[in-house]
Amino acid sequence: MRFDEEERPFAVQIFGGRPERMAMSHLRTGCAVEGEGVIADQAFLGDLSVWRVLLSDGKIARVSRSNAAAGANVFSRGDRVFIGFDPDDARILA
Repeated sequence: MRFDEEERPFAVQIFGGRPERMAMSHLRTGCAVEGEGVIADQAFLGDLSVWRVLLSDGKIARVSRSNAAAGANVFSRGDRVFIGFDPDDARILA
């Protein structure tokens, strides 16, 4: 994951965000914080889809989206995707 806006004087070790606030796209997301990875796992939970994305730095991110949302069913295991979020949607945990 990277911050586009400016160089950060410290490294965030652990942060948390709600999976439904994560953007996911086959193209760049345009979010302030963005990472690239591969969909490692996918689950359908009624009206919700959940993906685990293995990021290029080895970390795992969880992304979820309502199945009613446009484009919710265009992602499959093995797809290379970009995920991102706005810093206001995340919290530093440690």
